[in-house]
Amino acid sequence: MGTLERILLRADAKNLTLRCLHIAGHLNVQPDRLSRFARLEWATPRGVLENIAKRWGPPQVDATARPDKTLALPGFVSQAWTREEHGLSRDWRGMRVFMAPPLALIGQISRRIQSIREQTQSGSPLTWTSAVIIVTPDHSSPEMRTLKRLSRHKAYYSVPANQYADSELSWLEKNDKIRLMAMVVRTTSRPSDEDSRRAAAGWVCKLLRERDRTLPDNEQLKQYLSREAGTCGPASITRKGYWICEAAPLISDWKLPLAARQIIIGASNRASLQGLTGGARPVTSAEVQRVTKTWRTSPRHFQVVLFSTLCFMTAARGAEIFNLTKGDIQFDPEGNAVLRINRTKTETGTRKLIVNRMVCDFNPARALKLWIATATRRDGDSLWRRVRKDKVSLM
Repeated sequence: MGTLERILLRADAKNLTLRCLHIAGHLNVQPDRLSRFARLEWATPRGVLENIAKRWGPPQVDATARPDKTLALPGFVSQAWTREEHGLSRDWRGMRVFMAPPLALIGQISRRIQSIREQTQSGSPLTWTSAVIIVTPDHSSPEMRTLKRLSRHKAYYSVPANQYADSELSWLEKNDKIRLMAMVVRTTSRPSDEDSRRAAAGWVCKLLRERDRTLPDNEQLKQYLSREAGTCGPASITRKGYWICEAAPLISDWKLPLAARQIIIGASNRASLQGLTGGARPVTSAEVQRVTKTWRTSPRHFQVVLFSTLCFMTAARGAEIFNLTKGDIQFDPEGNAVLRINRTKTETGTRKLIVNRMVCDFNPARALKLWIATATRRDGDSLWRRVRKDKVSLM
């Protein structure tokens, strides 16, 4: 049974009338281009794939695969989603996704990446466990300019134009070359059920511990959400308010206010992301590069460089790194450091990986191992020490 016959039978069964209308080509550009996928699909050169893997680390999934396409670099990804498997419509969070999409889909993909983009793009892409790596021809369309603004991690490649003679990229040829742009965007992780439960429990416990019992229950909720709105976005405030209203009455004498919904909406409207890093400005890549040049100067400079690189690579708040103890650090057989960080806002714990490799002429994993042996004795000892006259104090 053909597609048209199935459509007609379904319409007849539901008593529907079908009318055919012609849409002018200039009003139907994107569907018209997408209907010619044979010319829209193109392969990423092997050299570009190798450079991406070396620069940002290998991805896990190819979201623009097709059954007859074999990636030029063996082992580049462990999983592939074809167009028939709706690779561009799946949930990309919590994994490293690679894509080389048709030009007609750049606007759609840019909007999707914006919806799951992590607010803080700090740290090294090599350590990101959730990211989108996209390769696309470089051109000056509004969609491309919007896409480029999503990340500062970009790379450009000039490749021979003859390998794209039969694709839609042929019109971009200049001096027998086509310029490709690659970029990586850090995306939000898909939280596990356990992480969600722990975060919700942390919000409820914080309200019950910090509330002023002399105030009515609605004022207690309003005060808590107003404080949180200074360092949280609207979506986060809505989640916190929802779980507090659901769980707090079950485990305490706090009663659900009649105006709870209005209180949550009001706090959400006042929410701001300006204090997302706890009121401090996040560490930038340029600052890390500048400060790492001084790590050989003295133990004091060594400690400063170590602190700043850990903040940069984990995208953690300064207070969270400052509160680390010897017992919060573990090392695997490859020399990578695993940090157990206690979040200051949700009061939940998380683990961050510090890869055993050079970052701006400094290896933070190896430096951390040396510093722990020098500056700490017991598991409960603070990681950071006062340095006087180039001597580390253990008191």
